Amino acid sequence: MENPSSSRSADEEAIRAIEAAYDQAWNRGDAKALVSSMIDDAIVVNPRGEVAHGKVEFERVISTMFAGEFKGTRHESTISRIHFPASEVAVVDGEASVISAPPAGRTTVRFTDVMVRRDGRWMLADVRAYVFLPGA
Repeated sequence: MENPSSSRSADEEAIRAIEAAYDQAWNRGDAKALVSSMIDDAIVVNPRGEVAHGKVEFERVISTMFAGEFKGTRHESTISRIHFPASEVAVVDGEASVISAPPAGRTTVRFTDVMVRRDGRWMLADVRAYVFLPGA
């Protein structure tokens, strides 16, 4: 019988690898590689509240952004928590920064990714980037 904690460790390692591959694809400006770990009907909500329905639409949107405002930017993600509400579902919370040349500099947002296991492989199903309002 497989040890559940070693299974979760392997799942967490696979999920961290997907997040790292996302950063690497962004840093190369490679939209096709960036969406390669998404399910076909993934939903992506950016910090502006714009929604891309499906990986084909998101690939088109991010390709346009890589040719424009995100050209030459870097993406750095830090995972703060991975939660498994079900055996085939993971919720990933963290921070992501987009770094560009001055004067823009660094913009950091929070993110929540919902991942699902399909055919033994973890895949991004929903991506939400957001900012918290400062406290009173």
